[in-house]
Amino acid sequence: MDEITEKLKVAIQKWLVIEGNKSRWDAYQIVQNNLAETLNYFRVNRPEIFIPLRLACSVYLTQGTNNLFVTIPTTKEHFKNAWLKICKNIGETKEEHKLKFQTWLNENGNHRFAERFSLYFSEYIDTENPENDIAKLNNCKDKEEIKKFWMSFKGIGIQYAKNVPMDEKDSFFVNSIKIDARLNAILKDTVAANITDELKEQLFLNAAKKLEITGWEIDRLCYKFGTEIKQLM
Repeated sequence: MDEITEKLKVAIQKWLVIEGNKSRWDAYQIVQNNLAETLNYFRVNRPEIFIPLRLACSVYLTQGTNNLFVTIPTTKEHFKNAWLKICKNIGETKEEHKLKFQTWLNENGNHRFAERFSLYFSEYIDTENPENDIAKLNNCKDKEEIKKFWMSFKGIGIQYAKNVPMDEKDSFFVNSIKIDARLNAILKDTVAANITDELKEQLFLNAAKKLEITGWEIDRLCYKFGTEIKQLM
């Protein structure tokens, strides 16, 4: 895989020196940094809604969709407004809440798995205690414990279990890669197309090391600008 690692490194180097691209990348990093700040605000100041907000907005809303067509919350006001629309009101039945959440998913661009995810979310709200869950998360001591925590929720696999803390810029995940459709597209038609996700992650991390950037940086760079980078490989 060394050849693909080198091609990826060179493609990113070429992309970064094209006029205007460094500014685009810097602007996108600001957006991601602001998102991390917002998420950590809710984690500290609204712990009672942090877990359900992350499940709803960072997993169920985006999973199985093209994010170009999804309205994803990014600011404090966005998340507050989202919570007002998806929380379970007094006297609301589980079925009523499920349908309300499904409508919210549809309105914001997720249709493919909306029915399944609305069931997962309504079951979580109906049976679990978010304050107990945030305490469990805050007691996680390392990367593996954090991934295990997030994978305990329905609908979350290993890639989302990495991406959720990566959104917060969690220090344990500074060198993690979420292998998704966009990163897979970069490896399409190469000898690395069909290797395991673990090997793909290592390939991206090796390229990041050569570029002297973090795994988080190459993940976000390739997620946002992957089509353009692929053309330079």
